[in-house]
Amino acid sequence: EQRTFGSFFMDRLESYCKDESILKPDYSGELRLVEQIAFVAPMIRMSEAQTKGGGKSYSYYFMPESAVPLMHCAHTMEIAVVFNHPEETLISGRKFDETFEKIVRRMWDGHVTGNAYESAGWPFVFDWLKENLTDEQIATAVARWIEFSKKEGVSCVFDAGFPEHNDIHERIYSHLRDLDRQGKLPIYIDGCYVLTNRNKCKEAIEETKRFNREFNTEHLKVHTLKVFMDGTMKIETAAMVTPYADTGVVGATTFEAEEIAEILKTLNEEGLDFHVHTVGERSSRVVLDGVEMARKELGDNFRVKVTCAHLWIQDDADLERFKKLGVTANYTPVWHSGTIGGNPIEFWSVLLGEERAAKMYRSKTLWDTGALVTFSSDDVAYGDFSTWSPYYGMEVGMTRHVSEKTKAPDEQRTVKAFPPLDERMSIEELLLGYTINGAKQLGIEASKGSIEAGKDADFLVFENDLLTAEPAGFSYNLPTDVYFGGKKVN
Repeated sequence: EQRTFGSFFMDRLESYCKDESILKPDYSGELRLVEQIAFVAPMIRMSEAQTKGGGKSYSYYFMPESAVPLMHCAHTMEIAVVFNHPEETLISGRKFDETFEKIVRRMWDGHVTGNAYESAGWPFVFDWLKENLTDEQIATAVARWIEFSKKEGVSCVFDAGFPEHNDIHERIYSHLRDLDRQGKLPIYIDGCYVLTNRNKCKEAIEETKRFNREFNTEHLKVHTLKVFMDGTMKIETAAMVTPYADTGVVGATTFEAEEIAEILKTLNEEGLDFHVHTVGERSSRVVLDGVEMARKELGDNFRVKVTCAHLWIQDDADLERFKKLGVTANYTPVWHSGTIGGNPIEFWSVLLGEERAAKMYRSKTLWDTGALVTFSSDDVAYGDFSTWSPYYGMEVGMTRHVSEKTKAPDEQRTVKAFPPLDERMSIEELLLGYTINGAKQLGIEASKGSIEAGKDADFLVFENDLLTAEPAGFSYNLPTDVYFGGKKVN
């Protein structure tokens, strides 16, 4: 199997190379880990589709052995960047990196930055940070994010965590707690504890309880267990009901429905909530099935707030179940242009087939069923925070297109709106999804999410009327005044 995958991988690369002399047949035998092939080959396909569609394509480094723990828990990697890694940690490591770096440079006429924007590089980065990150660096990074949030008018966030590095989160939460005690935290932060490994479930629930006790100040709360139920569709690890069109694989879920039901019953007893990474249609179905089982057993005593996040694709049979079961559907509208630049429908048609590719990100359909639909960003790469802007999310939510008028990175621009066009949201729906609906997801609607007597005075002032602003270019909106707890903070 190893040699078969290796041969397939080299065949893919040879079509891009002018000088095939750097590709030696024996490399396929030296690629020890089939995981290396599983991550990188789909990256080539995705980048090819994106580049042909007119978008820019970037590649990022990943360290193969650092990816293994996440792969074992069904949450694998997205696109990987390649540069010359100096350590020969595997028999094939250095040869693989040096060869692939040359190929990447030829494919995109770009340069390798070493920036880890995609999740393939993060375990390597975070493993290093675990031993080397200083308190001063944490404080500096958090301060930069706070300034961005004040400028954008973001007064409440859900921190969805980072897999397998809760120790770093604990240090960050400790710093945020200190800021709040000093009266220097102008944002309400709802945090979580992250679980990716099914074998660590009991430990994760105990740790969530500990986080709940230790991080409980006025503007910082932790009461949620976050679970990665599947991977991503880009590399076909998101769990599907209908197989991927090009490979026939279906992906896998971290837990089955019966296990989700048991987790929910424990969380219910402890007064905790549940947030789930669900990209593929089967992952959300398994969560819905688990909720149905737990509700049947607990009846009116079921109190857990359950949120399915991302929901890139859903089976028709499950669309009405969110409202029926009281499960929140959380979407990231900046992805509703197709997630990648250029003409994304071409790429997704290969993976899903034309019919299913034209039925992604159905937030409007869920909204119309009466389900609680919320909107948010989803990114861990600080960068310039451009993809974190709620106004960018609102623009793409209304247009499903990243045009020349959009305030967005160039590589995300698309040639046309992403289908289906009837899934475009109105500005009224988006504003509700980013405000009161988000407050309901977190269980804080009694004090936040709308301007009402008795609620916290968190509100924004704009020079123009958002309800009548043009969708194209909406991403350039910014508030002139930002109030948090009745105090102007910008």
